[in-house]
Amino acid sequence: MARTETAPREYTNPVGYAQVDVAKMQPMGDRILLQWEEGNNEISAGTIKLIRPDTHKGMHYTGIVLKIGPLVDPAIKVGQRLIFDQFSDFGKYFDPKYGRLALLEESKQGSCFAIIPPRMKIGAGEGDYNYDK
Repeated sequence: MARTETAPREYTNPVGYAQVDVAKMQPMGDRILLQWEEGNNEISAGTIKLIRPDTHKGMHYTGIVLKIGPLVDPAIKVGQRLIFDQFSDFGKYFDPKYGRLALLEESKQGSCFAIIPPRMKIGAGEGDYNYDK
């Protein structure tokens, strides 16, 4: 079954981050530009709903890779999801099409933890995002 593309969501900038245009932005060196994902504090597993306690909310962030610099590890590709630390020193930006953005330095210790494999949809057999973008 083919996935249908939806129109890009228009975001507002309530947090006051510097506004940029992702189409014109190119990270330099070992930097990675991520679309900052909103935290999901509820997880459904069948009929069971798990709610993350307040003490664990916001401990780590996830984001989808939009652009990468020329010195980034070749294992990191556009479209992958990464997990990064909320306390690492990263640039915070905003784009009306993509919402909040994070600009990480790959080599900086503790900023970027791991590539998250795609989640599988039950019965569908395809992930919820595409590694081959």
